[in-house]
Amino acid sequence: MGRADASAGASLTARTDGGAFAGNLLEANAFAGKRVAGIDARISLSSTLAQTEEAGYANASALDPPQKAAVVCEPATATVGGPAQVGTTHPRARTLALSLSRDGNSGSIRVGAFRSDVTNALVSANVTGYALPAGYGAELNAFFDTLCPGRTLGPANTFVQRYESVDVLRQAEWYVDATRRFGPVSLEAFYETFADAPEQTPAGILGERTTLVAGAQLANVPLHRAGLTLAFARRTAMLALGARFVSANNEANLPSHVVSDAGLRVPLAPGTLEASVQNLFGAYEGLVSSPRYAVPLQTTAAPLYTLATPLQRTWTLHYTVGVGPHS
Repeated sequence: MGRADASAGASLTARTDGGAFAGNLLEANAFAGKRVAGIDARISLSSTLAQTEEAGYANASALDPPQKAAVVCEPATATVGGPAQVGTTHPRARTLALSLSRDGNSGSIRVGAFRSDVTNALVSANVTGYALPAGYGAELNAFFDTLCPGRTLGPANTFVQRYESVDVLRQAEWYVDATRRFGPVSLEAFYETFADAPEQTPAGILGERTTLVAGAQLANVPLHRAGLTLAFARRTAMLALGARFVSANNEANLPSHVVSDAGLRVPLAPGTLEASVQNLFGAYEGLVSSPRYAVPLQTTAAPLYTLATPLQRTWTLHYTVGVGPHS
């Protein structure tokens, strides 16, 4: 996701990265108890014409082995990874962006929005009707039968996940990111909505089942994200609690959900003890991908049933000891 306001974008991206959130709580809230000198208000308006660097799109030229297919028994569906469509033209983006920021002694706020039309964009999609190599279909069906005995896998339910070129990809986003300090306590919150939709289904796959639906959000790109972090700092000790929200159509194929994390840092001579936990309350917890929890993806016809990647509850514990005369 490319934001026009690079500083705000980097900040939001760091906090929406669920895998590192709990571990970064202590770092992200290191400002707790500190003061920011002065107030800075900024407004920027820009229009850009940009060219990406993914020229040629030299991706893999073969399908993944059938044994790597994502298989769902009911309804009978299989999705395999495939080669990207070879791009002949660089994608180009026309972007209009607006951002406003204000910083003060007791907190800060950033608000921004952008609209971008990307031409000749390569996007990930699931598509039926791909011409499978000789023998591949039989091998895929044999693998499917070992997992779903008695079920029949037909061409209409055999998807290839690959990159497809779309003539125009319309993107729009707005976000707000605010911090408030109350002495040793700090509160940080953000919200963003990001729309990412093709103007039309590519002509080359019209008539096939595909997740590239005209005017609809791209598959696995959530429309909404939000987060809240509460931190308490006293001298070199810190306690931080956080919650992250992501809407459906997310990367894990899970329903809309909230994940909570916690982190603690305390001085413990001769060093410092740090502990954190991700997914504190075990939301959608599991070890392997499966149809459990999975939300079907929208297609140009019937929904696509696939696998969901469950969340894991992870505990970390670190003890560091400084070395040297200033440790």
